[in-house]
Amino acid sequence: MQARGIKTLCWNKQKKKYLVIFLCISVILMLLCLGDYGIRYYNTPMEEKYEYMGTGMLVSLKDFGSCEAVSVEIRGKTAHYIWKNQEDYVQGNVWMNGEKIFGKEDIGITALFVDTEPYYSCISSTAEEVPGNMFLISKDLKNVLCGAVTGIFAMVIRCVCGPVLRPEIKKRR
Repeated sequence: MQARGIKTLCWNKQKKKYLVIFLCISVILMLLCLGDYGIRYYNTPMEEKYEYMGTGMLVSLKDFGSCEAVSVEIRGKTAHYIWKNQEDYVQGNVWMNGEKIFGKEDIGITALFVDTEPYYSCISSTAEEVPGNMFLISKDLKNVLCGAVTGIFAMVIRCVCGPVLRPEIKKRR
């Protein structure tokens, strides 16, 4: 006995079939979205901006006794993979008195922290267009040693417990 004007919801086989199809498609789409997010998260490192401003020593190769203090800036970024699926790295360049040492680009060097030596990274270059020949940095970014030969001068930068200025973490998209 039904009251007048009130319809009861009747579930027939056709409506149940459409509801099951809709729910299955929704679950599959959610799984695909979560899988896509997981793959992107797995392959995308957390990046931090790294800047150091300080002084270095410019040493003449003809007279090692004479040296000159020069302003030095190190600008770049560090990348850390949470799942350790790839090596962490530091990218950037070193400026001496406003001039780039390692190439003409802002990213002149890329130093990987490989599994065999996870606490330090050292790279060297012997290309003629790149005057810098050695860059050593600790993973905690507190120790940096850079050597560059420019003409008759050699520059040595040693930053111990160098400050990390304005660290910015890029948000994952």
